[in-house]
Amino acid sequence: MNDEKIIRHYARLLSDVTTSENQGLSSRGVMDFYLGSSVPETQLKLYRPLLLENVSLLCLMLDDHDLKDEIMSQAEDAALGLGIDIRSFVLGRKALYEQSNDIRRSYIRLCIYAYNRMTNAEALGDEDDEDFKPDYTNNSVRVIETGFDEIYRGLR
Repeated sequence: MNDEKIIRHYARLLSDVTTSENQGLSSRGVMDFYLGSSVPETQLKLYRPLLLENVSLLCLMLDDHDLKDEIMSQAEDAALGLGIDIRSFVLGRKALYEQSNDIRRSYIRLCIYAYNRMTNAEALGDEDDEDFKPDYTNNSVRVIETGFDEIYRGLR
């Protein structure tokens, strides 16, 4: 595969995974019909934070520095829309994942935070921090685990 095809492959992978997670997490429970925001509103707020978590995870898994740089460049607008410098964010996530005993679990908790708060966490909270606890009505953990697995499989 040439460089352009590889970049398109990863861009498509990130888009597909983020869209799947976004749709899965934004599904409405019975109470959401009476309380809270609408599905499209939730999806619009949630897409960018999830995309940044996915970009960070993919960059952690890649060895090619030029490819990482290109992926970060393509995600720069999404990050700026949240007031985040993508390169600092990815480096921060790399350090966070390196300190973690379980990258998969950390990724899930960060994505759950993004879902609960509609923004990215600065660090992993304590186990009892409500912002990192999943909403079991929408299968959030399973949705995010699937995203992790898709990114991992997409590397091959």
